[in-house]
Amino acid sequence: MNRFKPLSEPETHSDYILTNRYLLLILENHILNKPLETQVGLIMPPGLNYFPSRPHTNIKFYETILVHTKSVQFEHFTRDNSDEISYSKFRIQKVLTPVEWCSLNNSIQHSPFMYQQMIIAKDKPAVTINYKDYMDAWRNVLFYQEPSTKHSWYLTFLKSVKLPLPTWFLTDWWTKFGPSTDIFPATVLQAYEKSNLSLFQFMHQYSIPWILRWQYATHEVTKNNLGSFTYLSQDIYCKWWDKFNCVFITKPTAPPTPLKLSEFPSLSSSFKDVVTKPKSQVESSSIPKTASTSINPDIAQVILDQLKQMHDMQNKLNDRLEQVESKCSSSNRSVSNRSISDDNIYAISDTEL
Repeated sequence: MNRFKPLSEPETHSDYILTNRYLLLILENHILNKPLETQVGLIMPPGLNYFPSRPHTNIKFYETILVHTKSVQFEHFTRDNSDEISYSKFRIQKVLTPVEWCSLNNSIQHSPFMYQQMIIAKDKPAVTINYKDYMDAWRNVLFYQEPSTKHSWYLTFLKSVKLPLPTWFLTDWWTKFGPSTDIFPATVLQAYEKSNLSLFQFMHQYSIPWILRWQYATHEVTKNNLGSFTYLSQDIYCKWWDKFNCVFITKPTAPPTPLKLSEFPSLSSSFKDVVTKPKSQVESSSIPKTASTSINPDIAQVILDQLKQMHDMQNKLNDRLEQVESKCSSSNRSVSNRSISDDNIYAISDTEL
């Protein structure tokens, strides 16, 4: 499904930093003194680096699910004409919610955890899977490892990823495989601290990639009243991808230059000017030239539109005033020398205007 490509990109120079330690299980006494490779062989299923929730679910099965649902783009690279994968790319396109999973399988009325027949490969028969298998695909597919190579992953979020993501993805997958701010260069760390974003939001917004690698390890822990015990873990390491162009993140953005007061048209706030009946049409000569020559054309157009709206409103106000004066005259009340108060103006409703 995904052709293997020769590895042409050199290793990055940043150092790997331990970001998570995933506990597998406590080791029994009879295997404590054996080599790590032997311990792993006695504990983990053959050919797998995870405990499958159902039989016959290998890495290829999980990768096919993520490719079929258009959740992840995979690319695999080999080195020295070898068949063993040395480096892989993991571009995240989307993460399906339970509702989207049901909709994808035309079973919106059913639970996402009911098994459904799905054809995930054109040359293979349909398989029976559910949303739990989709979640397991995210959790397990990155635990790929060739026996004789130190495999690493290039991970990043594409702009197509829609938010918000399912809670399990953030609390499980992101907590396990997400990077730490410790991998950031100083300039990126400074930009992150000023952004007021969470680490996930920051990585998603700028599609920042990170490099991931993992390995088996054993750790001894001492607990009061319980003694000491040793457990097998998968230690996950991340580092910064040195080729990432972070200029657009770290480059300070200059604030827009505020417009000078003289660049705006001179509009009187006098109530007399508002109620004075204007000319029937807006004359182009009445608009200050600075509105079209000294400022942005888009802003000038907005000012022109606002001036026209003001003139239209003045016409409507004066028409309304004439109606009020006419009614007052018919009631034998003199209004010839009377000015209209602010209360009367505010009493004119938007509907009447």
